[in-house]
Amino acid sequence: MSLYPTSPVPCFPYEIREEGKTISVEFDSGKSQHLRLRRFPKRKIGPLIYRGLNFNDRKIIYSFFRNYWKNFNSFYFYDWILREWIDEYVGRGDGSTAIFDLHSKNTVIQSLVIYVDGVQKQLGTHYNFLSGGGIEGADRIQFTSGNIPENGALITSDFSGYLRLKAEFYEDSYIERISVPELFDIEITLYEVQW
Repeated sequence: MSLYPTSPVPCFPYEIREEGKTISVEFDSGKSQHLRLRRFPKRKIGPLIYRGLNFNDRKIIYSFFRNYWKNFNSFYFYDWILREWIDEYVGRGDGSTAIFDLHSKNTVIQSLVIYVDGVQKQLGTHYNFLSGGGIEGADRIQFTSGNIPENGALITSDFSGYLRLKAEFYEDSYIERISVPELFDIEITLYEVQW
């Protein structure tokens, strides 16, 4: 799996939209019942709009789109802004795995909070922080001996850092506009693929 190009950078603003999935039923009595089908929302990123790209920068985005679109491959995407994230999926325990990739890089260690099945764990006691080393440079955590999550245990985190998502192209479309000769405007939208 590869990493979505970090350069060139799209224009601001761009949008990251979180999308839940809930079924709601309203009864004749006026009461309603809701069933959440996703524990974590999926994200739609974009449209990412690039303006005035030269031939080389255009080739970076265009080639990436063509390579990943035609093969239905997913890739990793890092947000361009370091910020705070809460209740992010890390993984599920299997009773033996101690190291897990976070969905971030350049994680501010003072902001990192890890939960196992909703119970907060302590840095240095239950787990240690490992800067980098994960897939596409993601930061990692390593649970200490005797604290490895049990089979099926849900591991989540709160942190400040650059969010890393597994993504694919949202649509089978790539929009390119030529504003002036030899300068290109491109528009692409990404969609999170969950684990």
